[in-house]
Amino acid sequence: MKIIPILAGALTLAFAGYAIGLAQTSNKNSIGFGDTVLRLGMSRNSVVSSLASSYSIDADGWVATKSGPPYEPEGQLVFKNGRLTGVWKNWFSSNQARGYELANNVYGLFKVLEHEGNTNCILSTSANQNSRGEEKAAFLFCGSKEIEVSTVRWRRGDQTNDGATLTEILKETE
Repeated sequence: MKIIPILAGALTLAFAGYAIGLAQTSNKNSIGFGDTVLRLGMSRNSVVSSLASSYSIDADGWVATKSGPPYEPEGQLVFKNGRLTGVWKNWFSSNQARGYELANNVYGLFKVLEHEGNTNCILSTSANQNSRGEEKAAFLFCGSKEIEVSTVRWRRGDQTNDGATLTEILKETE
């Protein structure tokens, strides 16, 4: 009968050890492109060679998929003195109309949270509307991470076009 409490204790310790180990090995200060995990401070050569099989990187740091067409823009990398100092990763919806609705809903949620003062991070929104359309963006700043949710709706004659992006940004804080 003493085996059950001992077994329960051992399982609890094992689970706790696993959780602590997982927490210690996860790195909040990273962004993944496919199977490649990018961290600030990595050398330019290491980043470029790690991404080379699946992505092309132009002289301005713009990253695009090699499989295509279409060649999808995945984001942008910024290097200073041969080291990675900034990463922008795009999160596109394959269905831009649905992506617009999702991003517009996230915008609304961020706006409500901002209005209520429920922010653990720094939260900001912006909107611009004119006769040709409207743009909305929500920003969540948390240390070296930033999330941007943006929508655009523009009119051309009788047609209305929608677009949305969700962007995860990692950059050095100044």
